[in-house]
Amino acid sequence: MISEKEESLNIHTDGELTEEKEIDHGTSRTTSMYSQVDNALSSNDNEQLRKLARLSALERSRSLRTATWCHFLKIPSEKTTLPPVSEFWKSPSKSRSRSRTRSPNGRYALARQWFFWSPFSEEDVEEIDERYSLNEYLCLFSEQDRRSLRIAHPDEHQVRLDIDRSFIHYPRNITSKQKDQLKALLHDLIISTLRLRPSLHYFQGFHDIIGVLVVELDLDLLRMQKFVEKFALHWCRDGMGVGLEPILGWLRLIQKILIAVDLDLAVIVEKTSPEPFFALSWILTLFAHDVTSQAGIARLFDVWIAEGPHTLVYFCVALILHKKEQIMGVVKSEDFDDDIGNLHAILSSIPDSLDKELPLLLDSMMEIKRTYPLNHPFVDVDVIMGSFSVLRSPPISISDEAAEFATRKVGNLVKQPLPALEILASAIVKRNQDQKLQLMRRNRVKWAITFLDTTRRGSQMSWAYLRAH
Repeated sequence: MISEKEESLNIHTDGELTEEKEIDHGTSRTTSMYSQVDNALSSNDNEQLRKLARLSALERSRSLRTATWCHFLKIPSEKTTLPPVSEFWKSPSKSRSRSRTRSPNGRYALARQWFFWSPFSEEDVEEIDERYSLNEYLCLFSEQDRRSLRIAHPDEHQVRLDIDRSFIHYPRNITSKQKDQLKALLHDLIISTLRLRPSLHYFQGFHDIIGVLVVELDLDLLRMQKFVEKFALHWCRDGMGVGLEPILGWLRLIQKILIAVDLDLAVIVEKTSPEPFFALSWILTLFAHDVTSQAGIARLFDVWIAEGPHTLVYFCVALILHKKEQIMGVVKSEDFDDDIGNLHAILSSIPDSLDKELPLLLDSMMEIKRTYPLNHPFVDVDVIMGSFSVLRSPPISISDEAAEFATRKVGNLVKQPLPALEILASAIVKRNQDQKLQLMRRNRVKWAITFLDTTRRGSQMSWAYLRAH
């Protein structure tokens, strides 16, 4: 259950650190939603959890968000003897004591415990109270994992370069040394995952995804590492293979669903970009690179984790539809041919008021998802994506080993997609055929009604004709 007093410091939705204080939940509605989440977790009611995640029920409770995310990733609830990772940077100690005693504020004075491979020097971080040795840490793993953790991954240099550009927008109100601690933790979580799963390939932007997990989750070190590993295997698998062809398959699906929902808008978007490359970072980083609000990206991750990664495709379509009025304004201008670059900027931008517009966007996303599921004849995900794509093998439906193995061959994740122009051409032909059929049917109905007024026998023939057609 949720206690009325948050333990130690807490990261609120605006990304600021606040001292320990009583939390006023504001209304009975908020408390009720917390209780509903608690009950849904206890009863293993996934459908109710998904609904509550869309309704922002996890927004102000870090403990419930952690419990819900772990529930969907099937991370064990049992805690290890290690403290949560948030302790090391939320409460830096100025003491040099090496003993594991509690600090005056009642929390472990842990400044740095994890960073065995991190290139950050000790001068870059807060003073160090205690640090588990590499041997102590490795003893917590199996013999096979210990061997894996000692072997460097080829992508580690790129990881280091990207880590330097992490945590730019959030969390706020922390010192530069605390931010360096976060970077060091992020670095080692990613390196540990790559070494434990050497078939995975790092992609630029993966650090943005894991950065969201680092600031939102309140887990001990081992469970945090396991969470990152499972998230990489079961949510980010399509982007961690030998190439980015699977992500291009996702872009084709966005295109096909947009055609089904609004063909006229799809034609305009296609004129701007034959492939919707403006959505590439959206898909690749789960919007973690593009959304600068901690509250906004945390809510989106609530949905991605609860509903599954396929909802990302529908959210992209909903976001494009949300910009339709702005897009049409550019199209109707006299200088449209010269404004293609401006239109691309509109398509790739994220609304500044995203936090306020999220409820509307999520409702639109769910409506599109219900109308055009992935197995809909016009979407037909099986034609584009491979059988081991996360779009066809839902999270945790296959083993971790199978998920890692799937990344070794592009064909496991994506098939040869249709060219964009062919998709649009077939869609336009289909629409024109549908319009002709509707016109023919209207003419048949008019003829039948006219004939109905002629004779009784004509009436019987007319209704028989209508039923047959």
